[in-house]
Amino acid sequence: MRYLHLHAPSPRRLDDLIDRAKAHGLVTADRAACGWLGFSASSPPPLTRYRDLIVVGQWFGNAPMAPPAQPRDLIERGWGRYIAMTRDDTGRIASVLRDPSGALEAAIWTADDVQIVADAAPDWLWSRLPGPVRLDLSGVATLLSDPLACLSAPGLTGIAVLDAGEVLDTRTGQRQLAWNPVDWVGRARRRSAAARGRRLVRLVDDCVRTLHPDGAAVAELSGGLDSAIVASALCRAERPPSHAITVWAEAPGADERRWAGLAADHVGVDLREVARPLRPPAAGDLMALGGDLRPALGRADAGFDAAIADVLTDLGASTLFTGKGGDALFHQGWGPEVLADHLGRRPVTGWISRLPWRLARLTRRSIFDLSRAARSGGPSPSPPFGNSSGASTPSAPVHPWLRDEDGLSLAERLRLRALVSNLAYVTESRRGSVADVIHPLMSQPLLEWALATPVSVLMDGTCDRSLARDAFSARLSPRTLARQSKGDHSIVQSRELSAALPLFRTHLLDGTLRALGLIDAAAVEEQLDRDRLAWQGGSAAVMRLVMVESWVRRWSGRQGPASRRPV
Repeated sequence: MRYLHLHAPSPRRLDDLIDRAKAHGLVTADRAACGWLGFSASSPPPLTRYRDLIVVGQWFGNAPMAPPAQPRDLIERGWGRYIAMTRDDTGRIASVLRDPSGALEAAIWTADDVQIVADAAPDWLWSRLPGPVRLDLSGVATLLSDPLACLSAPGLTGIAVLDAGEVLDTRTGQRQLAWNPVDWVGRARRRSAAARGRRLVRLVDDCVRTLHPDGAAVAELSGGLDSAIVASALCRAERPPSHAITVWAEAPGADERRWAGLAADHVGVDLREVARPLRPPAAGDLMALGGDLRPALGRADAGFDAAIADVLTDLGASTLFTGKGGDALFHQGWGPEVLADHLGRRPVTGWISRLPWRLARLTRRSIFDLSRAARSGGPSPSPPFGNSSGASTPSAPVHPWLRDEDGLSLAERLRLRALVSNLAYVTESRRGSVADVIHPLMSQPLLEWALATPVSVLMDGTCDRSLARDAFSARLSPRTLARQSKGDHSIVQSRELSAALPLFRTHLLDGTLRALGLIDAAAVEEQLDRDRLAWQGGSAAVMRLVMVESWVRRWSGRQGPASRRPV
């Protein structure tokens, strides 16, 4: 838990709650008439006050010229990694904003006359201040059918868990997007690709430099383009990283030491190579996947997560910079959606340019087949385990970033889904518990740059992420720039899952989801077959199912009366 705000009309009740919070590692950050704000003693976030506006975390903007008065002002005038709150005259929180990067969680609930705003709901807090929580079975079914739904926590009522960029009015319960990615699509002025690339380099450098902590940082190098870009910017900062780290395993695609070493040598940073042993999960590991406010997607590859956490602990590192988010930001891939975007921008002259023919060569498809695919519809998730009866019928996409996508092109909708999926990187993880994990490529200025840049400009038909490759060509090794393949630890994860299949089978087939009639037990049993997993894959879908099962178990034991107000 990084922060906790309590409001209680009774001073004696508030003092008792403060004492309990302090006994669990929190210290006083701010005190109002009937309100108290506590921070983690071991990793306190920054705190800034602008009259009645409280900012928890890092906000970078031009406050001295015109101090922000409302949470929306923070988005319009700056960016960062923060939660913003306003208090009313009694010290009660009136509104809460979660910044677009989603770096800090925000949940709001009431327990009798006490209002709670926090980034987590640990057992010690919930046992004293339980909210009026109920499981919403249709929402839980959506978690099973839509992989992106886990990033929006739709399966609970009685507690408000904010999405990235969302603001909540606690007096009315109204939730709105203060930052809507759809508003930024196509907003950029007409610029050459070279001009867009120069702006990209400036933005990456500015974001990395601004987010850089006072102490030494560590860079994660996967061996790919995105992490090399972040490492190159980090090495240009005032305080270069003390180390770079890469995790490898003895499996096809999982040993990226050669590529990571190439990137580290080129930017001039020492590389620590971390061997990942095979770690089949135990029963406690499965319950940890349930996370807290939402399923812990950051723990999905538990072996990789543990390897990173262990080396950060060994190095005594307090900050880790990653290149996560770059695939969506720079557009990794060259499917027919790129052609659809190109022709949408240039319906007459698009066919006489080089892009359609380059895409046809890259995809090894005829130009006519590629054209037909470009005119097809968007993505449609297919539930592998859901029970098709009654309560489990999935609803439309629930993440608010996707609610206004109808007018977007196929490429823009796919990119929007990729940006939503990036929010998995800021969910609970073991490495996030030992260090501050920073994903600069998920910063608001870079999200806005990417959304405003047409997909067919990001990828010109010669290779994926071509604009980013050209923009950073002076900084990165030619071999890194030319590489098209990517590392992949999924085969290691599959081996770990296969080694623990009896545990997974018991966890799922004797679990809460089956008791509620939300999963098809026969389909689950069929998927939990070692040969099928080895030859057809599916470990990611199984892990998501385990996460939802563990999350539902956690919250089913916390359900309370439905009559009390949610915020």
